Formats: sequence, structure tokens, C-alpha cells
Amino acid sequence: MTRLIVILLVIAGVASAVLATTGVMRFQNTKDESIITIDKNELKKQAKKAVEKTGEVGGKILNKTGETIRKAAEGLRGSPGDANAATETPAAGGASTRQHDDGETQPENREQESNR
Repeated sequence: MTRLIVILLVIAGVASAVLATTGVMRFQNTKDESIITIDKNELKKQAKKAVEKTGEVGGKILNKTGETIRKAAEGLRGSPGDANAATETPAAGGASTRQHDDGETQPENREQESNR
């Protein structure tokens, strides 16, 4: 239980330090009173900036991830001039032209082959 209290105090301290450095929270200490002021308008501005920055960074990360995936896919497909690269995708619906071990075409493909 004391560990939880210590963790919460540390989190509150870090949050207070961040708010104070961004100008959202101000401390004022006089002889008679101590005042902690939170500027709501400044908090809204800082939050909006943080959301915009997060959106920009997230967009950049998504773009880089997309590029990396595209490059990886190109590497798996091979270059366009590669003779070993697959030129067709398998037929829709799970139909395949693979043969069984005994050399016969699969039953579901016999009809398709006879129609050719």
C-alpha cells in the first residue's frame, strides 16, 4: 500500500513539474498565504499543441511504416524482370492447379481444366 502511495506522489510531482515548466501552473508564496494557480486557457493551448504534435509524429511514423512494408513486399515478390517471380495469384475460391502426390489434378479442378 505504501508503494502505491509513493508511486502516486511521484506521478503527481512529475505532472506538477511539467505543468510548471510549460507555464500552466504557477506557485505564489507570501507571508500569509501560498497560492497554486492553474491557468485553464494556457492548459487548453498546451493540450492542443500536444495533440497536434502527436498527430504529426504519428503521421510520420505511419508513413515510414508504410514505406518499410512496401519495400519488404517488393523484396518478397522479387524484381519485375525476375524469371522466378510469380506472375499470377492463385485462383479465387481456393481453386488450385496443384497436383496430388500421385500426379493427378485435384478433383475440384478437373472440371475447370476440362472447360479450358
